[in-house]
Amino acid sequence: MNVLLISPLPPPAGGMATWTQKYLESNKSADIRIFLVNTALTGKRANRIKKRYYFHEVKRARVILSRLNKMLSRNRIDVVHLNCAVGRFGSIVKDYLFALTVKKYKVRLITHFHCDVSDMVDSKTDRFFFRRLVDISDAVLTMNGNSRKFTYSVCGKVSIDMPNFISDEYFDSETFEKKLPDTVGSVLFAGHVKTAKGCDVIYKTAELFPEIRFNLLGHISDEFRKMSKPDNLLLLGEVTGERVKNEMLKADVLLFPTHTEGFPYVVIEAMACGMPIISTPVGAIPDMLENNGGILVPVGDVSAVAEAISALQNKDLREKMACWNRQKARSCYAADKVMDRLFVVYNG
Repeated sequence: MNVLLISPLPPPAGGMATWTQKYLESNKSADIRIFLVNTALTGKRANRIKKRYYFHEVKRARVILSRLNKMLSRNRIDVVHLNCAVGRFGSIVKDYLFALTVKKYKVRLITHFHCDVSDMVDSKTDRFFFRRLVDISDAVLTMNGNSRKFTYSVCGKVSIDMPNFISDEYFDSETFEKKLPDTVGSVLFAGHVKTAKGCDVIYKTAELFPEIRFNLLGHISDEFRKMSKPDNLLLLGEVTGERVKNEMLKADVLLFPTHTEGFPYVVIEAMACGMPIISTPVGAIPDMLENNGGILVPVGDVSAVAEAISALQNKDLREKMACWNRQKARSCYAADKVMDRLFVVYNG
């Protein structure tokens, strides 16, 4: 089978780019022939994601469309897998143009939304192009229950839940030998250090627990570089995936008070590393943790986060959550298991 991916690769780093990289590295990908049209941000937009560069984006879209046409005209493609973030500044329009190009060649199209669609499709223009993109897709993949319900209510089409996945290195024996301390001594956050990820809540929470270390991994926004921080909070910046895993194995709790998500890799990785998790109930996170793997807190609620940390001082509770998270990650989010599900869609 020949599969064409329309998807970004790092750099810059991001959830969809990480998915593409893991897809290409998975053992199952060796069973098919993969072609790739890389849709990664380039130039100024790669470094300043929120900045609007309309002329540059139009030019970039034209380049991608040219590559897509060449790929489809020169190769026998069985299935096109289009990854969509439904971001701001007209990206849904661009994805719709890619989809129209695919259908011009009469190739089956799978559209995969890597976000909480109900949060991102919030204007009349977005809804217009979202409906049309879903309508011309042969199958639609979504990442959580909210997105599935939204897609059905807006478009009348049933989407297929498809979780993110992690590599087998997270399931080696050493990962499962983590020893839990009697009390919580360190809290970890991994992601873009910005307000949309709830990092202002982490700063305020750290002030309430001077005896606990708060380590933040990830790109640091200008806002947080300039912000004064408590002495027990450390900004470690962008690090390798191996460093993230090592920090997770050392930390006691993952704190992830984000405002919106699709299916966050950081939560899967923390589950596989045996971490209890404190997070907001956004995107797929409630489905991932159910009522067993962590404590869910409202967005922006410092008091609820503080109460959750206090509750997790109970070692038995942390042990139960850690064990449950490891088992759930292995059974549901291992690369081979998710890729098997994806191949069923391809073959269907």
